[in-house]
Amino acid sequence: MLKTKHKIILIVVAALLVIGALFFGGWKLASLLGIGAAAGGYKAASKQVQKQADQEKEVVNEVEKDIDNRKEKDQELQKNSENRKEKAEKLNNNQKDRQERAESLEDRLNNHIEGDNN
Repeated sequence: MLKTKHKIILIVVAALLVIGALFFGGWKLASLLGIGAAAGGYKAASKQVQKQADQEKEVVNEVEKDIDNRKEKDQELQKNSENRKEKAEKLNNNQKDRQERAESLEDRLNNHIEGDNN
């Protein structure tokens, strides 16, 4: 059986080998020592984060399209409102003209009736 002192030395040596593999041997040697699994997990997590970011970007694009559609509808409603105001003004002016003509005809009729009475 190994003594506790020897176990600690073996653990330290293994840790130094792992650290050396990370710094000097690259990912191939590190994967041989089991570090590659962590790198694979990181890669999978990175893909998941990228997928989530793409989904969020898609949602943002849909919201922006919805906002643009609402702006277009708002502009159409604004134009319709302006057209209605113009039509109302024309109708009001026509009504005033008719009222003036009616008053003018009434004055002429009154003048004509007064002329016949004289």
